[in-house]
Amino acid sequence: MNLIEFCNKLNISLKSVDLLAADLSETNLTGANFSRAYLSGANLSGTNLSWADLSGANLYGADLSNSDLSNSDLSHANLSEANLTGAKRNSDDPEISGWKLESGLLVKSDKPVLTQDCEGQVVEIEGQKYKLVAV
Repeated sequence: MNLIEFCNKLNISLKSVDLLAADLSETNLTGANFSRAYLSGANLSGTNLSWADLSGANLYGADLSNSDLSNSDLSHANLSEANLTGAKRNSDDPEISGWKLESGLLVKSDKPVLTQDCEGQVVEIEGQKYKLVAV
């Protein structure tokens, strides 16, 4: 029985749960609802998170390397300082800022991907400040 089956059997929700620095590596969490969960610093390396709801989750500094993020909802998730190296993602899944897809696996991008209207905001990239303008 995996964690999701166990939680469903006991009627436990993982929504908004606090799993600060938890070690969930190599775990099958397919379809888990971690919406607004606190997973900062968590070890999720090698974890199957396909079809998981991670919307609004705090994944700051989490290790998601070599995990399966295909079809997972990462909308409004905090992925700052997260390690996504080698994570699986589908080509039609939404882009993740600062990462690019190569042969179905995420690799660090040289430039961030802007996914929202940021005109007029100032960003700092490698010590240089840039003001964003519409094109």
